[in-house]
Amino acid sequence: MLIVYLFFQKIFTGGIGGEKGGSVVWDRNKRCPLREEGERVLYAGRSIRGVIIEDHCSNCGAPAVFSEEYVACCCLVCNEWLEGNCGNPDCDICLRRLATPFPPDVFSG
Repeated sequence: MLIVYLFFQKIFTGGIGGEKGGSVVWDRNKRCPLREEGERVLYAGRSIRGVIIEDHCSNCGAPAVFSEEYVACCCLVCNEWLEGNCGNPDCDICLRRLATPFPPDVFSG
């Protein structure tokens, strides 16, 4: 249901919460903006395929990002998944999912 909601929000409003692609939606201390560009969300020189959603990270307050590749929400600022895997030990998506949204060795947040 969340995926359908996100799809319609993206198609009919131009983005989640009315944000347009390329708009800066969060900028803590004006250091590293979190923004959408096309089908990707950018933060700290890195990007993932996804969309910014209305939920927020309980740790830092940044907007959550829905990863289309891993079908899961994450916080790019904290570099953490905001939800666990689906629980199916044979799920190809969960088996491929990294421990963090960005590889820890290249994260510069």
